[in-house]
Amino acid sequence: MRSRERQRLVPAGPLAWAVLLFLYLPLAALVWMSFNAGPSALAWQGWGMHGYIDAARDMTLRRASVASLLLATASTILSTSLALAAAVASWHATARKRFALTAWIAVPLVVPEIVLALGTLLLFSALSIEPGFVTVLFAHVVFCLPFAYLPISARLARIDRQLLEAAADLSATPWSAFRQITLPLATPGIVAGAMLAFVASMNDYLTSYFLAGAGLTTLPMYIFSALKLGLTPKINAISTAIVGVALLQLAGVWLVRSDRHPHPSFDT
Repeated sequence: MRSRERQRLVPAGPLAWAVLLFLYLPLAALVWMSFNAGPSALAWQGWGMHGYIDAARDMTLRRASVASLLLATASTILSTSLALAAAVASWHATARKRFALTAWIAVPLVVPEIVLALGTLLLFSALSIEPGFVTVLFAHVVFCLPFAYLPISARLARIDRQLLEAAADLSATPWSAFRQITLPLATPGIVAGAMLAFVASMNDYLTSYFLAGAGLTTLPMYIFSALKLGLTPKINAISTAIVGVALLQLAGVWLVRSDRHPHPSFDT
């Protein structure tokens, strides 16, 4: 019986490899062409580093990168803090309230981003608030919240509630039990959620385009505007750097989510 099941699954192997090649070969080509010595990003003319040199010398690119990093960092901190509070409240709530809270937080995942961006723009226009860093930050926190909430909520669901009951029996306060038991056990989910929120904010274009105004340019906005002038090794170099940062974050998530955390302990 097992041999028959294995025979049925044999075609899945080549299909999986074909899908992986389809997904990752363009990224490999992008990284390769970022070292092109010629002015084109499509025709290989030898090895060169001028794409990275041009990117490093571009002051507009520097300002856009700094703005994106500040925006992603601030939105990650705010959205992760709100997600942690919401996940803890959901963890202690009834099943019906938990479902309602999770569904409400997950709304930005099912609503088209352009609708959310337009709705936020109309809200700030009605309040006579000028587009800028604050408006983009508010919108990023809104759509980054579910990315941070879901991993934290899933991690909290795996915690044994008897640990909290044991802490209460040993006269530990609720804050002490949260700080020394819940928080250490939820750390992998918090880190994973924070990294997902950071990536979502860092790579966002549509919401930033609608709400940034004239004085703010993020890195995705810069890349899209530069593409109008054609593909160059500088664009490939910028994209390669973004891919490298994403790979480092992925490695960090893998290291943190491995169960290499200390056993919780609490003070009485």
